[in-house]
Amino acid sequence: MKTNKQEREAIAKKFYKRLQDKMVLRNEGFKKMSTYKELKKLEKAKNDLNKEVVKVNNSIGKKIASYNKLNPSEYWKLSHDRAYDYDTGETNYDFRLVLDNEWCIVPELSNAILIAQVGAETVEQLLEVLEKEVRI
Repeated sequence: MKTNKQEREAIAKKFYKRLQDKMVLRNEGFKKMSTYKELKKLEKAKNDLNKEVVKVNNSIGKKIASYNKLNPSEYWKLSHDRAYDYDTGETNYDFRLVLDNEWCIVPELSNAILIAQVGAETVEQLLEVLEKEVRI
């Protein structure tokens, strides 16, 4: 049998419709198999773990917020940063104290320097006053 492009497409569409009808029956049969039941159990376990991950992440967020509230600073904060290792392809999370962006901090530091100049005689004294202001 020789067909042209339009005939092949028409036959393919008709056959596709047949496949759709048969897949309904196959799905009903698949849901009765042990593989389906095992997959559903694994999916439930995964969902339970995801719920636990959400709880842990919320706890981490609360602890970080609590730390930042107890140690207020206009210049730095505790963060849960992500670092990507290009050699291994892994993403690692770690807790660290991070500075705010330079464009945010420099104007604040300039104001702090103006205030610190009043009580400081030397640059060393000025830096000591700034360290107390920033609470390093």
